[in-house]
Amino acid sequence: MPIIIDGDIRQIDRSDFKKIDYEVMGHAYKAHSELGPHFDELIYSNYLAAELLRANLQVRREVEIQISHQSFQKKFYIDLLVENAVPYELKTVDAFHPKHDAQLLQYLYLSRLKDGKLLNFRKDSLQGRFVSATISNEQRYEFTITKQDTRKNKIADLIENTLHNLLSDWGTLLSTALYADALVALIPGAQHSKVNLFYNNITLGSTTVATLHPTGFLHISAVKNQKSQQYTYIKRLLSMTSLEECYWINFNNQHIQLLHIRKFS
Repeated sequence: MPIIIDGDIRQIDRSDFKKIDYEVMGHAYKAHSELGPHFDELIYSNYLAAELLRANLQVRREVEIQISHQSFQKKFYIDLLVENAVPYELKTVDAFHPKHDAQLLQYLYLSRLKDGKLLNFRKDSLQGRFVSATISNEQRYEFTITKQDTRKNKIADLIENTLHNLLSDWGTLLSTALYADALVALIPGAQHSKVNLFYNNITLGSTTVATLHPTGFLHISAVKNQKSQQYTYIKRLLSMTSLEECYWINFNNQHIQLLHIRKFS
């Protein structure tokens, strides 16, 4: 199985989610009131889990999600799963960031749950934010891959076939970092490498890219309205390094484009 959840998962409707969340939030507010905003995430997790168990709610902590494809494997962990149905991610941050939403959304897609919640204990008042899966699990597997400037290109064909098999197992809308790690592990010769950056004969330092061979690399993004900026970044990176070509994969929901970009074109 490409995706394995440790233990049972129970899908519920929005009304049942709200009932469970209402009770959980009462205990979360108590945790924040009793402890204040300055402890680490683990302290709030310990307190909240104990309070929920005392209230006879089923609570599982660090629920493992294992995702695999051929030789590649990675594990993720849901902070709290209440009643086998409602996932919570606990944070102690100055402000919520889109990456927090993306993290929980990925857990929802992998577990096939529809709704979850972020809790931030760092502020003077407890912050909560709903995160919902807006695309069904079936829709995540209805993807298309189009290629541009890749005619008679064996590397592009290899990338496309590997990506197609991967998405057939996992579906779309997971993190680009996860897809990148998997592709690097699955494509022969690919690896994460540091390359030096030069500008006007000045050595600026180095950056890490996913190299496919000594002069080519793989770039993965998920942009809808800023593709020109990504293209400019790739061309600039090529001009500042010894790299000569880039295979750029861009995810736009279920629509994926593979583009071959050369330094001298």
